[in-house]
Amino acid sequence: MPPPLPGRITARPARQAIRSLALLLGLMLIARVALDFQLPVPPCPLREMTGVPCPFCGGTRTFAALARLDFAAALRLNPLVCVAACVASVLWLLALLRTEKPLARLRSLPDRGAVWKWLLATALAANWLYLWFHLPR
Repeated sequence: MPPPLPGRITARPARQAIRSLALLLGLMLIARVALDFQLPVPPCPLREMTGVPCPFCGGTRTFAALARLDFAAALRLNPLVCVAACVASVLWLLALLRTEKPLARLRSLPDRGAVWKWLLATALAANWLYLWFHLPR
């Protein structure tokens, strides 16, 4: 079988992207339904035991806000989860439009592993501090 022509979408990456995007949209829908109907949502174990929020506390409410397309509320509830979900959505949509995997372009950048690790650690720490002082009880 000949290799796919440039610019043509191959079936496998497209199926993976559709499944991943459907999973993200499903999580948003489940979060919205759970909160709209006041279904019991499991609390964060760290916050329950210590009173200190984890870096991902508010993620369920963030997904519910994203499902309502209320980006301001989603960003206010958990900035890191909101930005990560939006970036993941864009990457998955790009995977549908391109033959290459969306992360392949990022991997082709010069190796800056230490820089990315420090950026991620800084983002996690900043998000955690933000949540510690601003997350609604």
